[in-house]
Amino acid sequence: MNKKKKLAIGAAIIVLTGIIVFLNIASSKGWIDPGGRALEVEAQAIARGSFISSIKVDGIVEEIEKKEISFHVPVIIEKVLVERYDYVTAGQQLFQLDLSEYYNQLAQAEREKLIQQKNIEKIDARDYSVSESLKEEVARAKEQLDSAREAFAAADPEDETAYNLARQNLTETEAYYEQALSALEEAKKSSRELKKAATLDREILQQGLKTVEEQITALKAQISDLQNAAFSPLEGYVTEINVKDGDQAGNPALPAAVITNPHALQVNASIREIHYNKVAPGQKVLITGDALEGVIEGRVEQIAPVAAKRITASGEETAIEVIISLPETAALIPGLNVECEIITLEEDDVLVGSYIMLLEDPEGRYVFVIDEEAGVIRKRYIEIGSISMLEFEITGGLAEGEKVVLNPQPYYSDGMKVKIKDRQVEQP
Repeated sequence: MNKKKKLAIGAAIIVLTGIIVFLNIASSKGWIDPGGRALEVEAQAIARGSFISSIKVDGIVEEIEKKEISFHVPVIIEKVLVERYDYVTAGQQLFQLDLSEYYNQLAQAEREKLIQQKNIEKIDARDYSVSESLKEEVARAKEQLDSAREAFAAADPEDETAYNLARQNLTETEAYYEQALSALEEAKKSSRELKKAATLDREILQQGLKTVEEQITALKAQISDLQNAAFSPLEGYVTEINVKDGDQAGNPALPAAVITNPHALQVNASIREIHYNKVAPGQKVLITGDALEGVIEGRVEQIAPVAAKRITASGEETAIEVIISLPETAALIPGLNVECEIITLEEDDVLVGSYIMLLEDPEGRYVFVIDEEAGVIRKRYIEIGSISMLEFEITGGLAEGEKVVLNPQPYYSDGMKVKIKDRQVEQP
């Protein structure tokens, strides 16, 4: 026997052995009956029901309303009136403050304001008019000058003595008038200069008064803000206290206290970018967790307008933040980890199938439908609508009540004889 014949015989023995082994396994598994007449299969009747598609994500419970109590200017905390985890009401005093330094500054500013106002009043009370006596002196000089001119005009040149006296009187009267007039103009000029200087002084005082008034307004606002900051703006728990009696507060980066409203909570979760188009505001969310008894129903409140990279155990991925609202009665506290099932689709009275009945080839997705009268299976392509993790909506190719093979094997073929196992799987 040559080598080729030996190889052929060996291959035939291996194939035959494989067939015998398969037949033994198939018989023991119930795929065929001992007579080799038909496959034994599990079947499920296609039925109508509710179809739910969902996405499961992890989330963290966080507070919606949280206020940081900060003092934006330095202030001495005379006494802390609450402790960490105390429950406070809106308007309850948290700190007793030492505001003496601010009140001293305010009193000093008020005094400075009065001084500035009095100085302005003094300037406003000054009289910058020219003395009436100077005006009267000019008027007298003018009258004398007019008389001297008349006398000189009436003097007889032939009377040399009288004529010279009249001329001398006129010259002296003119000099007197010019002197009086000059004194009046000098007084007017001096008055204008004094008034100008006083106006400048008043502007400086007025600007100083404005500065002091602004300082007073700022001090009053600071005192009011400090007083208001010493009281809780909302009802809730004191979750942080970062000062003690005698400390100086005033660092905005470190709040003196933090108040959290335990009745206004939400869940912060992240979805993968593949699910972005499936999630929308208003969708129902079923929330569970180790700290919860039962299920809490929430709603998708907000979807972040931007995506972000995050590091996971499997590497880097893109995620989108989702905010889930909670009912006010939810028995949760900030910081708890929860599991969120976002219901992206919920339909009633549709044909529902499961993936354990589905196969796929290049032409599409198909199932094996059982022809009970003929005792055979028929390969049938189907149309699928919405899908979930375990089920899918059947939109074409199958009718309600038809029985479909579960867990079909790749070697199943159209027309193959089958028989249904005694236990038939019902549609869940």
